[in-house]
Amino acid sequence: MLNFPSIFEVHTVHLFGRNFQTESIFTVVASVIIMFVLQFFMKKTKMGMAMRAAALDPVAAKACGINVNVATGMAWGWAACTAALAGVMMGPLYGVFSTLGSQIGTKGFAAAVIGGYGNFVGSIVGGLILGLLETLTSGYISSNYRDIFSYSILLLFLFVRPWGLFNERAIKN
Repeated sequence: MLNFPSIFEVHTVHLFGRNFQTESIFTVVASVIIMFVLQFFMKKTKMGMAMRAAALDPVAAKACGINVNVATGMAWGWAACTAALAGVMMGPLYGVFSTLGSQIGTKGFAAAVIGGYGNFVGSIVGGLILGLLETLTSGYISSNYRDIFSYSILLLFLFVRPWGLFNERAIKN
């Protein structure tokens, strides 16, 4: 594991009766801002709507005059930028190692499934549920069982409610 350089000087801030590092606060605030920007971009701009259309049905999107290759490239660009920002924010907190991306990606997939795949708000709620479950498991049982409980709730959702908490479209189909 390699240490990633800190973005800020490491200070401790006392909030709500708890101590937090400035990098942790920055990571949470930056993540919330990025989520709102992505939500706005995907729902309110022509390019965001074109990207969603191209992802949903490339043939129909092409028939409507959308350049599917450009929309796909933009999606990959946004994904790369978001991953780079996540790496810069998470690196100083956890260090950098070869399986960091796969661990974060697996938890992100679990959060998306729990919340409703393809639903921004659902993914955020799924991530909060997963994070709370992991924190409570680590605090009250053992951190060794954190991943077991996370993947157990993922399996529970896959068996009981595979469309997630907030994905209404999947219910209608």
